[in-house]
Amino acid sequence: MGLHICYDLSLPGETPGARILEVLGELRTLASRPGVRVTPMLQVTLATLLSKPPFVWHNLDRFFPFWASLQLRERDGTVEYRDADRDRITAIGFAIHPGHGSEAATFGFVRPLVETPASDAEVPEKCGAWYWHACCKTQYASVVSDEHLVRCHLLIVELLEALQRLGVEVDVRDETGYWETRSTARLITEVAKMNAIVARFAGAFHDAMPPGLRAGGAIFEHPEFERLETDGGKNRGGKTETGP
Repeated sequence: MGLHICYDLSLPGETPGARILEVLGELRTLASRPGVRVTPMLQVTLATLLSKPPFVWHNLDRFFPFWASLQLRERDGTVEYRDADRDRITAIGFAIHPGHGSEAATFGFVRPLVETPASDAEVPEKCGAWYWHACCKTQYASVVSDEHLVRCHLLIVELLEALQRLGVEVDVRDETGYWETRSTARLITEVAKMNAIVARFAGAFHDAMPPGLRAGGAIFEHPEFERLETDGGKNRGGKTETGP
């Protein structure tokens, strides 16, 4: 539960691999700054993607192949690839961690390998293109401060803007409203609203757990968790509050 910035990236299928590496190389250089963890440029074969790499959230080098395997399936569906392609580099890109509280983000492309997608492809119109889809939940960067939230969120936005300048087709869905409005006040307000919703849910879940057990999650790290939990007219005692 939380607010994400989601994006789809695509380039024509005839784009040379060298150009893909050039675009991603420039993007990775832009992303590399103090306080941001960035993987090396990662290149993954089709065989690795088809092996269903394990989900490893906190190891960025291992998270990238997992996410790339999902993008291959999302674009093409359950197609049969040529055996000759199994050793080809099929996914290229990198992962970043913008800062404490934010999720990791991935940037890359999966190579076009077939012309006709399977019936279960989620984006069959991108089958012949270099393609990528990803989401990053920056919401819990707010547990550090509003300034930290803004810094993390705007890093993702800056990278997406850079991709547009480099000729990449970029489609963005920003649940905080920042991409459309470019208002940091809107970003902070929407995150604060969602933090209150999550805090109320997390608090109720924690209170309902058996003795000796406790709930966990990023929202509990928020320095104003107790206030967030009671916002909206509910406190731990179940009484209604009419104050702000």
